[in-house]
Amino acid sequence: MHRFRAPWDRALRLTTALVLVLMLAAIATTLAAAARAGWPLSRVGLAALVCAVPLAAWALGPRGFVIGGGFLRIERNAWPARLVPLRAVRAAEPLGPDALRGALRLFGTSGLFGHYGLFRSRALGRFRMYATRSSGLVLVRAGEVQYVLSPDRPEAFLATIAASAAAAPRGR
Repeated sequence: MHRFRAPWDRALRLTTALVLVLMLAAIATTLAAAARAGWPLSRVGLAALVCAVPLAAWALGPRGFVIGGGFLRIERNAWPARLVPLRAVRAAEPLGPDALRGALRLFGTSGLFGHYGLFRSRALGRFRMYATRSSGLVLVRAGEVQYVLSPDRPEAFLATIAASAAAAPRGR
């Protein structure tokens, strides 16, 4: 098993902190208004539901990557990891700095505990991203799916995935 962390860059630390402060301020303001107005518990429950948003974002945020046992495993903070069969890996390469220029988020988050979900860019088309920084990214093509990842040691990650994918059995 080869483990690679997914360290946060400065921009992700700042945006996550800012979004959390703003959300906490909104929740506190809502709860204070609810107390003053005597809102029923159902409305207070709605404000509490807003707390679930950052919790879910944290749970799905990428924590690291593991290569071994025939799979590339994308580890998340709480919920089960995504598995990519190494036998399906067609290519793995460093991602150029312009590849994500103008990328659109189709489903996921970008800036709250990571950049993850389904995206689209002119250079790559559709891809799944599990990243915690904007530099040192790698692109893994597995079957029809492309993954943009942010392992802490991109060169070692690429060498490990190339060797592991080459050794993976190619059966059905």
